Amino acid sequence: MKTVMKIKSLMLVLLLIFTSFSVIAVQINFDQQHNVSEIYEDDYIFFGEKTLHFTGKVDDLVFGGQTLEFNGETQSSLHAFGQDIVIEGLVGNNLITAGEDISIKGTINDTVMAAGTDIVFHSESLINGDVFTAGKSIALRGIINGDVYAGCAKLTIDGIVHGNVSTGTGKRIIFGENAEIKGNLIYDSNYSIKEDDKNKVNGRIEKKDLKKHFGNFDDEEVFKNKNVFKYVFKLIFLVCILLGGLLLLLFPAMKTLEEPRKNKHFWMTMLWGLIPFFLYPVAILVFFILAPIGLAFLLAAFPLLLVVQIIGAVLVGQFISENAKWNISNRFVFYLLGFALLMLLSFFPVLKILSFIFFSSLGWGVILEKLFSHSFAD
Repeated sequence: MKTVMKIKSLMLVLLLIFTSFSVIAVQINFDQQHNVSEIYEDDYIFFGEKTLHFTGKVDDLVFGGQTLEFNGETQSSLHAFGQDIVIEGLVGNNLITAGEDISIKGTINDTVMAAGTDIVFHSESLINGDVFTAGKSIALRGIINGDVYAGCAKLTIDGIVHGNVSTGTGKRIIFGENAEIKGNLIYDSNYSIKEDDKNKVNGRIEKKDLKKHFGNFDDEEVFKNKNVFKYVFKLIFLVCILLGGLLLLLFPAMKTLEEPRKNKHFWMTMLWGLIPFFLYPVAILVFFILAPIGLAFLLAAFPLLLVVQIIGAVLVGQFISENAKWNISNRFVFYLLGFALLMLLSFFPVLKILSFIFFSSLGWGVILEKLFSHSFAD
């Protein structure tokens, strides 16, 4: 009776989710290289190791890979994370991007948030919104119809900003021949603005301490120093996750993870786990209008994510052990093997995203098996 009630409750939730899923349906691809010129009415998600050439039309575009060459059109936002990002098309809403080299040559009809090593807004770029950007070197050569907030070691302005510019930079701000700031310039730098460049700012020029907003960009060595703190924090976080996983595996219910699992069973568990992995964020949105339920889904997100990642690590460790013909049947050893692989993959941006989806899906697949008391090996 309880199992029937569980199934009915789950089916009701899935029915509500799928009713609204057409609003945020997606096309998902996992490729090394892909050329897209089609028109999609839904979102398009790409994860791959190499390049996406996008010349089509889509609602939202999400990219995670090495190189994005975008010369298409989005009705809404573009989220791009990779090594080389080139934007030449039309983005109907926000652009959120992070990478090593970012080149923006197209039109963005809302806010731009960009972080990278070298960021260039080329002369043909048109930004109809505010710009929030941070990097080693930033060049503003196009037209920006909004305010600019920039933190960097080197800032070049050789375009038109129809708004205010607030920046923290270690080196002198370089003004090109085409530079013009229609609003105010508020800056923090080791160097003052040259007298010849002051006439390129129509509004007020003020030098003040912006380090509390942008950090200290005295020189490029700062980036190296900040990396030390980043890695120390990451190390502490990973140790906490490792210990938390080992403690969680102490529960008797986790002993079922030591049961032998054939390769087919392993892959079927992962595939079925993809369903709740992608539907859970949708459930949060669907139930957001029902404050108590939506809040419960949101608060449960991080603990659930932690649990499914731990379970996924155990299954991956078991998969490695069985295929390597190691005589291991201990869930703690499985977890350490899977966790080590997860940490190794986390050093590679694209593989980090893919491994996150893979490990989480395995964990969700096990939860589905236990919920329905059904093995995907059948």
